[in-house]
Amino acid sequence: MTGNQGSLPEKDDDVDLSMLIRKSQKFFKTYGILILISSLTGLFCGFIVHIAFPKYFKTRLLMESTVLNDMEQGEVVDNWNLLLKNNGGSQFLEKEFNCPEKTVKNILFLETESMPNLIDGTYCFVLNLNVRDTSEVKNIQDALLYGLRNNDYVRQKVAIRKEDLERQISKADGELTKLDSARSLVESLTRGEKNGNDRLILDVSNISKEKVEIGEKLAALRERLAFGTGVQLVQGVSVPLGPKPGMLSLLGLGLIGGFLIGYFVAFVKSILRISKNLKN
Repeated sequence: MTGNQGSLPEKDDDVDLSMLIRKSQKFFKTYGILILISSLTGLFCGFIVHIAFPKYFKTRLLMESTVLNDMEQGEVVDNWNLLLKNNGGSQFLEKEFNCPEKTVKNILFLETESMPNLIDGTYCFVLNLNVRDTSEVKNIQDALLYGLRNNDYVRQKVAIRKEDLERQISKADGELTKLDSARSLVESLTRGEKNGNDRLILDVSNISKEKVEIGEKLAALRERLAFGTGVQLVQGVSVPLGPKPGMLSLLGLGLIGGFLIGYFVAFVKSILRISKNLKN
């Protein structure tokens, strides 16, 4: 008796499992075509979205500027974005970037990202790009750099800055010449003293120290003049990322979405059918 009673639950489980399988088979046999059509429709929709979806790649440029602050950088780039969106705007950008139409057409969107400024007041920023063709990223980089450097406002500020730096360099060169003359004079006087002179030795030491300081200042000024184009490229285009989402992702999402919608519709129709049979 006890042994027979213990085996009953296993028999019930087998019956429930086989019944569930039969019901599932019947469900998919009845509504399988509906679910299949819905899944294929979702797959097709995913393909259509892939075709219509704007495919682009993301990359970035690291730049620094001695004349354009954060707000001015943003204004320049915002104006470029407006020209990219407007019909005929690419013609203006071709001239501003000094590049062919193909290069401009491959630029979809631009955005500046501010970074901490340097101690000397240099503004650092990242220029984020959305481009269509990765083979054009180098040409786009050169075009954007040309556009930033040859802006009328930038050229005027660079000219003034260059003139000021050249004046400071000329003044520093003159100070070095005077120090060299003074050092020669002091050394000649020192050689003329038989017993030496501590004060003269001290003067020579001070002159050497001043020459070092002016030399360092002169080197810094010449460096700033050499990189005085207003906008410098610190790091070129990085490896482009994208396009996102990809074709396989959209097809997979469409297939899954279509299947779920079809299954839901089939489930609702099955419930309504059972409810109708119960009423009858």
